[in-house]
Amino acid sequence: MSTGALTKPRLDDFLDLILSEASVRSSADAVIAGDQWIMIRSRTRRLLDQGWKLHISANIGNSLRVLRAALSVLLDLDCSFKVARTPLVLRSLNAGSLGASQIGKFITVYPDSDSSAVEIAELLYLSTLEFNAPEVPSDLPVHPDGNVYYRYGTFINTSMQLPNGEIVSAFRAKDGSLTPDHRRPFYAAPDDVPCPFPNDLEARRRDEAHLISDRYLLLFQVSRTARGAVFMGHDIDSNVACVVKRARLRPNVFHSDSDPSKMLLAEHRMLGMLRGLNVFPKCYDLIESDHNLWLVMQYVDGLPLSEYVTSKFTREGPTITKEVLQTATAIARHVGTLHQKDFVYRDLKSSNILVCGNGNVDFVDAEHVYLLSEILDHTVGGGTRGYMSSRQLNTRIPSKRDDIYSLGAILYFIFTGAEPSRSPTPTDLLSRRLELMNSACPQGIIDLVTECLDPDGFPNLAASHVSSRLDDVQLPVKASPRNMADRSALASTCDPSLLANKLVKTLISRFNWLGDGQGFWESCHPLCVTSVARDIHVGVSGMVIALANALGNECFDRTLLRDATEVLLGACRWLTSTNKIVEGRLPGLYVGEMGVAYALCVAATELNNEEILRSAISIARDTSSMAHTSPDLFNGTAGRLRSLIRIWDVTGDAHLLKDAVSCGEIIASAALAKNGAFHAWKIPNGFGGLSNNTYLGYAHGAAGIADTLVELYLRTGDDRYISVADGAGEWLLQRMQLWKGPVAGAYWNSVEESAGAAPPYWCHGSAGIATFLMHLYEIHPEASLLKAMHLALNAVSEGSRWATPAYCHGLAGSIDVLLDAHTILHSDDYRRSAFEIATILETFRIESEDGVAVYTENPEVTTPDFMVGYSGLIGPLFRLAASKRAWSDDPMTSGRTRITPST
Repeated sequence: MSTGALTKPRLDDFLDLILSEASVRSSADAVIAGDQWIMIRSRTRRLLDQGWKLHISANIGNSLRVLRAALSVLLDLDCSFKVARTPLVLRSLNAGSLGASQIGKFITVYPDSDSSAVEIAELLYLSTLEFNAPEVPSDLPVHPDGNVYYRYGTFINTSMQLPNGEIVSAFRAKDGSLTPDHRRPFYAAPDDVPCPFPNDLEARRRDEAHLISDRYLLLFQVSRTARGAVFMGHDIDSNVACVVKRARLRPNVFHSDSDPSKMLLAEHRMLGMLRGLNVFPKCYDLIESDHNLWLVMQYVDGLPLSEYVTSKFTREGPTITKEVLQTATAIARHVGTLHQKDFVYRDLKSSNILVCGNGNVDFVDAEHVYLLSEILDHTVGGGTRGYMSSRQLNTRIPSKRDDIYSLGAILYFIFTGAEPSRSPTPTDLLSRRLELMNSACPQGIIDLVTECLDPDGFPNLAASHVSSRLDDVQLPVKASPRNMADRSALASTCDPSLLANKLVKTLISRFNWLGDGQGFWESCHPLCVTSVARDIHVGVSGMVIALANALGNECFDRTLLRDATEVLLGACRWLTSTNKIVEGRLPGLYVGEMGVAYALCVAATELNNEEILRSAISIARDTSSMAHTSPDLFNGTAGRLRSLIRIWDVTGDAHLLKDAVSCGEIIASAALAKNGAFHAWKIPNGFGGLSNNTYLGYAHGAAGIADTLVELYLRTGDDRYISVADGAGEWLLQRMQLWKGPVAGAYWNSVEESAGAAPPYWCHGSAGIATFLMHLYEIHPEASLLKAMHLALNAVSEGSRWATPAYCHGLAGSIDVLLDAHTILHSDDYRRSAFEIATILETFRIESEDGVAVYTENPEVTTPDFMVGYSGLIGPLFRLAASKRAWSDDPMTSGRTRITPST
């Protein structure tokens, strides 16, 4: 049994240990340290394309000792393997931040045969058996009580691009063809590949077990993490629904307080003590079976607060209703009930609260609940990013005041829609000012939330005080947004050009030169398994567009001009000389070769470079011969049409206009007709989750497709194109739904086939649809279009402030469409709103040795990509800065042929 103390490794401890051990043993052909992984190549064993790979798990506290134990096997046997680069990477892996399929994978081993895989696995099992470590959900364990896991997968970085643009690892068949190696958060046995591990059938039986203790039937898996799994179940004896939690039992290893089985035992005990308070579900049973511990609990029929709040903001806007106040008050009363009995929750967060209707709520997950009278001198765990005060992070001693801080974070979420766990400043939620986030929020709520989030200033604030003050809140009969001058004052310090120039500088510094006058940027986004891609959505083409846009803006820092120009030229050379990074060639705009042509055209125009422009024309002509599949803007024919129009605008090449007209004919012919009117398009089979859906929005739906027909109409004058676009506009107006509150706004469902409301994003929601409606309005200035535009734009202005910065589904896209509205409608109100949103966006900036970047989706990852990373912020920020100088007397061109309005 290992009883050694847990130690937190330093940044380079993993690499230092590997280099030291490899030197002592004179082994390893090469040790290559990247940003996320350290790769160790064998001297004598060949690296297969694919096979049975091994994974060794560890937690932060024992990772150095696990690595040392594993190295004694791996270096002696001269294996190829990789290790998480730093403790921060390991933390992200175990937390699922790098994808659910990557949980637990501290070390990955690449055996050179089936027999060596079994031999190495057994030795690693014995050398690491003493350590307590998380599960690897995507694999099966070599032995149920160990930390070594296996799955069949690719070894070298063979990748393919699916029709929907996703880049995935791929198996290569004997005939040379590729099939996706899908990385799923559960084990999937390979087809027609015999498994060499002797305990495979038993391991599969345990993994697929459906009946526990001959009584509890597991219906489906709700979630699976490094700590275990949660299932929806059914109690056969009592004929009632139940929830079943599972944690692995390992009786012969040292257990920390955060061990999953120990936490599950603590939750079972605590649920018994809490019974009768009507705060948590009832506990039904605790079972030990098959090396697992199972906790069976009452099923509560409710909606997670996270989903409840997001739905409210999407369908009702930032309105604070009586129902919302009742929900907030019920949560505060539950906390008060716990505190009255001397319990502290320690992990109050949106995903641990179920909204059950009629103002009722229930808490779940009692594993971190403590009775204060039982706690002596030792520290305890608990807490989630964004919901913990600085005191809770630093002392870890339970306190009721920490729960009040968490309650303040919950209230902040309820009244702003901004999820605290994704906050750019997790212990300073108010860096995004509540009055900027929700203009309709009463001052009494602002004061209450501020006090909850200030433990030092208000140390005696109790949960009973919070619920009482929520009860006393008087809602106005009519929404009265905060005075425009007051809101503008909050945004007055925003300098979008400063952040934009710093992002340009970071983009320059993170460019990877290859030494032959060309280079590329690496993506850190989970969609890019190769780290290098050519596309606009995720890849080099998008960053080329961002940098070219910057060079042409009047607010660009000219001291960066030489370096920026060299990098832009280097990236263009790389795009023209690198035909493909992965197997599969797509014709699309945001994912595909038309996007590469578009990016090269934008760069050539800015650089006045005929060679790059010829490359753009060549790629566009070549891509035009590819088959047409989906009609949408993102992947399909509409995107090809937009790219062809853009390049034709610059070159006047008649072949490109002819190809654009062919695209227009295909789109018009594919439009679904109803009662004689054209209205929408359906995504065909073969596009993953997009398939067989009729989308309404811009990226994949009617708004984006019809917008390209408007562009084609303006070039050709052919009434058929505008007729189809008009039909799509009418179809969208019929499906517009108004916010159910005093604040004016509108939303649309994401797809025609379901009732799922889309947030006000560029990709699926009001921002993208408003873009199309504005362009249609310029041709047909009708009152119905104008009204719908203002409702959609107000939804963007007031209802998207809780989002993250990414262009595709976040603040940058909101800024751009509001600037379009400022230009087309000559309204300074929308420009002011864009400045307020930019003020919120700036709170996501992060400074490091590499420069300034912005968290765009994941608060632990920055990536330079265009639609989901920080390069996509550059254009909107520069455009906003230029509008501050120009004001509305010098409206900017709407530029309908752009990839985004910032080009």
